[in-house]
Amino acid sequence: MRFAFLPRCGLLGGWVLLLVLALGALVGCSGAGEPSQGPSEVLRARFPQQVTQVLAAGAGFVATGQGFVARSRGEMPGRFRPAAEMIEAVLPVKGEQGLRFRGQRGFAFAVREIGAAGDAALEGSAVTYARTGGRSYWTAMAGGGAEEWLLLEAEHVTSDAPVAVWEVDGAALRQEGEAVAVVDEGGRARMRVTAPEAHAGGGRAIAARLAARGQRIELWVQASGEEVLVDPVWQATGGCAPPAVLTPRRCCRAGRCWSRAASPPVASSRARSCTTRRRERGCPPAR
Repeated sequence: MRFAFLPRCGLLGGWVLLLVLALGALVGCSGAGEPSQGPSEVLRARFPQQVTQVLAAGAGFVATGQGFVARSRGEMPGRFRPAAEMIEAVLPVKGEQGLRFRGQRGFAFAVREIGAAGDAALEGSAVTYARTGGRSYWTAMAGGGAEEWLLLEAEHVTSDAPVAVWEVDGAALRQEGEAVAVVDEGGRARMRVTAPEAHAGGGRAIAARLAARGQRIELWVQASGEEVLVDPVWQATGGCAPPAVLTPRRCCRAGRCWSRAASPPVASSRARSCTTRRRERGCPPAR
């Protein structure tokens, strides 16, 4: 009996082992054809032409005890030394904590994006956060400051209300045409916030504008019920990049503005020419 029982046990054990292996193979196959649903999968699927701008711009950030700061200027490709001050962005570990900008002579202020929350994640050169109705991606700019890309879900996009709001503490705000100036105690504009690019699904260009309301900056878009990708830029005033590295991604040559993606160049519909804006900011003539 003992010798007859053992083969049966061995046979049963073999069937159990085969069943476990088969189940494992089925589980593996079920996930083999599905892409990893990381934070940027929606961005890659909906805005493939803008992915490089969002995730590969600048030299990226490094983690410090205070948060995420841009890599040193010496490490940044295409770098230059601006005539104006450098204003450093310090991104938080958690989105709800807000970020800080630090300039010269003690100038500093904090910015909290309404709806941002959760742990920061590094993706390519960007630091990304979850937010109500989408995600935000922050990239470092060669001349200081920071560029943010907002990816917003369709149900949170309307032309009847702001799609994003930032609260500023430690500095005043002033509307200056299409830009919002961040002003120090002496009334001097130290940074300007602009929204030079906005896209609906498939990369279609749409209009976007910023409005100063007390201590808040509101972002409005001309779209409703569709996903959008918008590019707010926080940049120090006074300094100006050479045309080859000018950010945001609008080049100024021969007094015309155009997107680097546009071919052939198309004149901007903005009221003032690039030449006028460069002169007002103390920039050298475009070449």
